[in-house]
Amino acid sequence: MFISHDINTVRYISDRIAVMNAGRIVEENTTEEIFDNPADDYTRTLLSAVPSLI
Repeated sequence: MFISHDINTVRYISDRIAVMNAGRIVEENTTEEIFDNPADDYTRTLLSAVPSLI
């Protein structure tokens, strides 16, 4: 288990991700599915905050 507030780092070291909001798991899935097709609004918010080099 690896716990981090940096979802971009988690992307490169994890096979599965559990996204927590206010101490509750709001989404759990494979890393690929979380980044390609997030199901929860909070997950989408987190992913939109990841800096981009473009």
